[in-house]
Amino acid sequence: MRSLLMMPANVTKFVQKAHLYGADAVMLDLEDAVSPNQKPQARAGAREAIQLISSNSCPVYVRVNNDSSLEADLQAVVCPELRGVVLPKVEDAGCVVRVSALLDDLEAKAGMAVGALSLILLVETPRGVLHMEELAGASSRTEAMMLGTEDLCREYGIDRPAMEKAFLFPLSHMILCCKAWRIAPLGLLGSVAEFQNLPAFRRSAEEAKLLGCEGGFCIHPKQVSVLNSVYSDTGENMDWARGVVSAYEEGIRRGAGAVSLHGTMIDRPIYLRAKRLLSQSEGGFPPDSP
Repeated sequence: MRSLLMMPANVTKFVQKAHLYGADAVMLDLEDAVSPNQKPQARAGAREAIQLISSNSCPVYVRVNNDSSLEADLQAVVCPELRGVVLPKVEDAGCVVRVSALLDDLEAKAGMAVGALSLILLVETPRGVLHMEELAGASSRTEAMMLGTEDLCREYGIDRPAMEKAFLFPLSHMILCCKAWRIAPLGLLGSVAEFQNLPAFRRSAEEAKLLGCEGGFCIHPKQVSVLNSVYSDTGENMDWARGVVSAYEEGIRRGAGAVSLHGTMIDRPIYLRAKRLLSQSEGGFPPDSP
């Protein structure tokens, strides 16, 4: 998932066009993008919005409120057309376990396979950053984790220009935890809010990718193409991966444990990295053989 486009669930004109912008998935928001007095209306119309967007072959996630309205939000959105739930401001593994159990019940009531819906965890507080390892492994439903830099900026008491330095550790730590549990790290090393400054947004995405992120989220259609570009593997990268796989597998057939390709030693870790790159271009994780 290179790009996850967030938009308020209660703005009809946005919902109707959500599938047109080229995002890999859409995140309908019932939380911060919806004013408090509009939340009941957004919740009531969320399922219809999910069905509309998914009918255009676009996966849909919903960001719920992680407060007293959590259960009501989940009850309103769980349906076969939903791909998953984005859980914001998550701070402890117990919350993830509880939400997963609620989804078990709601899926069964909706006639869905239990475990069909995935979770994306949005970490937005210092406490959440400290508990990332436990969060990443708390539920088999968890598909990805994201860092909410705008909320963290407020929690840290810093301004946006300081984000790049301040959030290098939280983002790197999130990526490490995600890789350990084989879930996708999604994020930026910077702000998502300044949507008119696309060069800065691109730099934030590129820096996050260099650290190991596998995609990002955005709040404006203009940002979608930036994420898709940054997180799409180039032809040169794919050619490198195919060359590595071919050379190494030929070496294995000859009984070699490592081979040389264009003056570079290719051993099993490099081979598996190339296999992963090729597999990700087609979806899923590669096998660990030969």
